[in-house]
Amino acid sequence: ICFETDESALAERIRAALPHCDLIRFSDGNWYKLTPKGVTKESAILQLCGCLGITPENIAAFGDDYADLGMLGLCGLGIAMGNAIPEVQAAADRVIGSNDEDGIAIWLEETFLPMAEKAREAALAAVDPFGLVQDVCGLPFFDKPGVAAEGQAFFILMETAREALAQQRNKCE
Repeated sequence: ICFETDESALAERIRAALPHCDLIRFSDGNWYKLTPKGVTKESAILQLCGCLGITPENIAAFGDDYADLGMLGLCGLGIAMGNAIPEVQAAADRVIGSNDEDGIAIWLEETFLPMAEKAREAALAAVDPFGLVQDVCGLPFFDKPGVAAEGQAFFILMETAREALAQQRNKCE
């Protein structure tokens, strides 16, 4: 629950009346956020990691305010927005453009997508180091018009990864 008040005494009375909740003030204005104690971005990331069988070091997190500090420190790559408060920028591994400058979209296009392409190429090389995928293009699975064999090999890898993630998710349900 979020609420706005310019009376800090009222915010403190609300905090006292709800001892099972954490109260966090946003950096701009007089906005406050109430959440159940222990329910944080960090706890959500850790729970998700447990379900997916990954570690927080494999996650990039973006933030701009006080509530993001723990998350940026927990994840393998903490990225502050250009409009982030100074404390968040100082805690981050890198600072990108602001929200108004489409900072996340630009980072994804310029940094993440090239990394993903390199990972795709490395995965393809690991699965098919001699380029033999070209020899099995006649198989029904690879017989999809307009799709290169290497794309098909990557498709198989991605489907295998999706199946593994689905199995991990089922363990968490």
